[in-house]
Amino acid sequence: MTDRVGPYRAIGTGLVLFGAAQVGRASADSFAAMLALTVVVGVGGTTVTFGLPKLVAELFPADASGTPSSIYMLGSFAGTAAAFSLGRGVVGPMLGGWRPLFSAVGGGVLAYAVCWWLAVSLAPSAVLRENGASDRRSDRSGVAALRRDVRQVFATPAMRWLVVVGVVYLVVVHGLQNWLATVLRARGCRPRWRRR
Repeated sequence: MTDRVGPYRAIGTGLVLFGAAQVGRASADSFAAMLALTVVVGVGGTTVTFGLPKLVAELFPADASGTPSSIYMLGSFAGTAAAFSLGRGVVGPMLGGWRPLFSAVGGGVLAYAVCWWLAVSLAPSAVLRENGASDRRSDRSGVAALRRDVRQVFATPAMRWLVVVGVVYLVVVHGLQNWLATVLRARGCRPRWRRR
């Protein structure tokens, strides 16, 4: 999908989806609503995750893409570490709980999304030329081309295994990042800090 719409639109759309769903999760009153909005958060976050390498590939030649790739990879890890170390433990209690925290994070992401769309709309046309050609191709092909792409992925045995490995990887990584601390805490484990 990112290849079809281009990284600029993909990242901008992912930011809007993530931010809006996060704000929605702050007021979700049922498990079904929370689950649906959490899925949308995942879709938005994944769209940004896949859009960034594509954006780097379009903006930088292959021999100069190492530094920007390192920046977004380190930024991703630093953001995850900050979210889990500061979000729930420090900022959440300061704001009054997880609902205000979700609302604040979602509002911040939506504000950033507005800045992103403004920057993209004001960017020089030369920067967006290749992306514009991709957008025109996607406008002509539409949903039918996306379906064809998905069929081609699942028609190839190697690609099917790649999808399986990718899903397992995401489940394991997100399980360890998001749920392990929660499960341990629910079972009575508390962090212990030792002074030497």
